[in-house]
Amino acid sequence: MIDRVERLPWPWVRRHGLKVRWFDKWDSNLDRALGELPESNDCPHELLTAMMRSPSGAKKCAALVMRGDRQTALIALRSTGLLRWDVIGGGGVAPRFLAHATDGDIFAALSALGVNIHVATQTLEPPQRWVRRVVAHPVHRIDLKSDFQAYWRQSGHLKTIRQARNRSQGFSFELDGEGAAEWTIRNWATHWHDRETAGEEDLVLAARYFGRIGRFHTIRLMDGREPISGHTFLVEGGGLLAISTYTRPDYRQYKAGTRALDMAFEWAASAGFDRMDLGVGHDYKRRWAPVDGTRWSYDIRPWYLHASAVAMRSGLSAGRSVINAARAPFGVRRSGPAVDEL
Repeated sequence: MIDRVERLPWPWVRRHGLKVRWFDKWDSNLDRALGELPESNDCPHELLTAMMRSPSGAKKCAALVMRGDRQTALIALRSTGLLRWDVIGGGGVAPRFLAHATDGDIFAALSALGVNIHVATQTLEPPQRWVRRVVAHPVHRIDLKSDFQAYWRQSGHLKTIRQARNRSQGFSFELDGEGAAEWTIRNWATHWHDRETAGEEDLVLAARYFGRIGRFHTIRLMDGREPISGHTFLVEGGGLLAISTYTRPDYRQYKAGTRALDMAFEWAASAGFDRMDLGVGHDYKRRWAPVDGTRWSYDIRPWYLHASAVAMRSGLSAGRSVINAARAPFGVRRSGPAVDEL
């Protein structure tokens, strides 16, 4: 796909006066361009370069966007499926990062690429003229200086947490143990193995980078020397943002995942963090933290790709309706996802 974009002018894609040059791999031209663009605390130049140079199972590419002879944006992308790209830096590595770009040019630059880009969990609602399929996600977040256990009592979750504390008394707490972040991330990716885990290698690399500067932490529950549950967190402002979690299935009877997150709350509060941000999605999060804010996901793509996506979704929806109607007389129902014990 990228090779075709590079070779053809795609006259029906609005470029907004911008010129796009594609790169299948990182090279010195991109190093020079990056040096002329603003630095980002969420994804420093050094980290982006390392992620682009790092081998990965997912295809990567970079787009250098220019207005005349001036660098406007450098956008790194990761393939996450048929004709679909995520911004590298998103998906849990640096969730608010979109690109290194000059002020005010980011949406025009993303639109000028002429490909289907998915952007996840941004804090600001996007300008409607640039985006499609906008989704508002409730954020589950709680003040760690508050009596958060009172919220757990109100949500009905405190009883489960106390059960986890009793069942896990023989296990120990570990903070930032050697290899802990990678253990959690890789097991999380193996367990789920979906579009969100396409950035596994980049997430491991970013965890090491942010860990060296004190911005990434991993809490694990240990049975002796054996890790049984882990949670990873990115320091975002004065709070912690939950990134990935994994609990060994043979320890779910002990509610090990619940106990590990309970201990993460205890540690974060004692360490002086002001909030615990569990992010969006997954029903279990409402039991730990109330809705506090909104994040936005959306797609940026030209009209012809949007029309194809709408047609494909309509076809899939119609197909599911036919299958469900056929199953109904026989009492067959589509199974849902496994219940998360957290």
